[in-house]
Amino acid sequence: RAGVSIASVSRVLNGIPARPETEQRVRSAVAELGYVPDATGRSLKRGRTLQIAFAVDALDNPVYAEMMRGVEAGLGGSGARLLVSSTGHDPADLLALVDSLSRGYADGLIISPLRRTPELTAALVGAPVPVVVIGDLGNAPLDTVRTDSRVGVRLAYEHLRSTGRARVAFVNGPPDTAPGRARD
Repeated sequence: RAGVSIASVSRVLNGIPARPETEQRVRSAVAELGYVPDATGRSLKRGRTLQIAFAVDALDNPVYAEMMRGVEAGLGGSGARLLVSSTGHDPADLLALVDSLSRGYADGLIISPLRRTPELTAALVGAPVPVVVIGDLGNAPLDTVRTDSRVGVRLAYEHLRSTGRARVAFVNGPPDTAPGRARD
C-alpha cells in the first residue's frame, strides 16, 4: 500500500529513522488500513514483552498506589507497560504468581509481599525473570528497595513530642507481616 519495501515499513514502525517521505507514506498506509502491530509477534521477535509485573497484596492500600506511581515514573520513556496484580493475603497466591512468570508474559517482577515465607523467597530467587523486592527478604540474593521502619517510627515520635504532644499512641500493622515486625 505504501509502495515501499517491507524493511522500510519495519524501520518506520520500529522508530528507526527513514526518509521523511518514506515515513509519511508508511504512516498514511497504516492509518488507511487501520494497521495495529501484533504484540505477540513482536514479543517473539524481540525475545521480550516490554511488560513488567507489579504484585501487591491489596490495590486499596494507598501505600501501594504510591508505589505504583513511582514504578510507572521509573518506567517512563522505556516503552514498557506495568501489569498490576493484587494477590490478596494468601501466600499460595503469591507463589502461583511467581510460578506463572515462566509463561513469558512479563520481562520482570516487582513485588511487595507483606508475608514472606521461605517458599516465596526460594521461588523469587529461582524466578525466570529479574525480580525486585520492595521490603526486606533477609540475605536472599535479590535486588531490594527498603525503608528503615524503626527510624521512621522514631522520627514520627520525636516530631510529635517536639510539637508538645505528651502522650503518643502507636497503632501498628499485623505482627505476622514484615512491616509489622519492623516497627515493633
